[in-house]
Amino acid sequence: MGPVNFPGNVLDDINAEARSLIRLFSNEQTLKRYCKIYLAFRRYGMPKHPYPYERMLVVAGTTLALAIVGSTALTMQKFNSEHTVDVTQTSGALPDIGLAKVQLASARITNPTLWNGDHLFVSEPTFLQEGKLRPFESRLPDAWLAQYALAKTDPFIDTRDPDQDLFTNLEEWQAKTDPTSASSHPPAIAKVSLVAMIESDLQLVFRGRVDADRWQVDLFSKATHRSANYLPAMGGRFGPKERFRLTRYEENHGTDDQGIPQDNSVITISYAEAGRTERATAKLTHGIDWEMPTHQARFFNPFDQSEFTLRRGQSVRLEADPDIDYTLVGVTAKGAHFQDPSGKVHEVFPQE
Repeated sequence: MGPVNFPGNVLDDINAEARSLIRLFSNEQTLKRYCKIYLAFRRYGMPKHPYPYERMLVVAGTTLALAIVGSTALTMQKFNSEHTVDVTQTSGALPDIGLAKVQLASARITNPTLWNGDHLFVSEPTFLQEGKLRPFESRLPDAWLAQYALAKTDPFIDTRDPDQDLFTNLEEWQAKTDPTSASSHPPAIAKVSLVAMIESDLQLVFRGRVDADRWQVDLFSKATHRSANYLPAMGGRFGPKERFRLTRYEENHGTDDQGIPQDNSVITISYAEAGRTERATAKLTHGIDWEMPTHQARFFNPFDQSEFTLRRGQSVRLEADPDIDYTLVGVTAKGAHFQDPSGKVHEVFPQE
């Protein structure tokens, strides 16, 4: 393709850019513009005017490259001066870290710690029961189990009875006795259970004041005694073998929920209680039944699989403790209490 004649306005622009080339050669944006002009010359051809455009572009590009190299060299020199590395030679001696630390590290390498437990893993112990994994929860200390050579990995170790004395390992540990010796065990009375209380055959009902000197008390008996009505005076005795005594009267009148007048008076009686030398007292409210406590019950002895009956104040001996008398001191539907010769009281619970 031959030379191309540019329009006047284009040529003026080219001349203006050429005149400012030397002055603006270090500007990057200017260089880009000259490159565009150069590409335009390459595509459309050079104008007929004999201006050294190509030479000018080469000079401008070379000058810009030298400027960039110089700037880079100055930047590197500044970086080196600010980040000087001390390469001073040191001796070949190791730093002093302390003789004690060296000896400790040497001992650990020579004698490493070894696992001496029963399990490789120390997560929560479990056992398989009826096809299900259940947590193993023992209340017995490891030291106590080791003292008597008992397996601490046994999931039922708390309820085991190695010496067959009817006391579990847990009960032996709580009593501080030997679980491997049948002659060493907690008090035998602890294994006795309450079968049933023997119901009282005496019931009293305070009926009210008859006159100024007498009060009416009715006695009911299912079998042992004959039912009767008594009119004791204050301080007088009454009942079978005159076991009861009227000691006090408290008059009290009121109304019920419907506003009907009612007698809420109370009398106090005393009576001889089984197994006790001092007399007991009770309060009888008008019209309300009162049952005389019997303090008598039936018990189950697991050592010979038998039952026995005791009234308060009576004693029993068990084959597991043949030299100890356990005396019944009280019984209710919730349990009974026995006392040993040392004065210690032992609780007995109802049979399950």
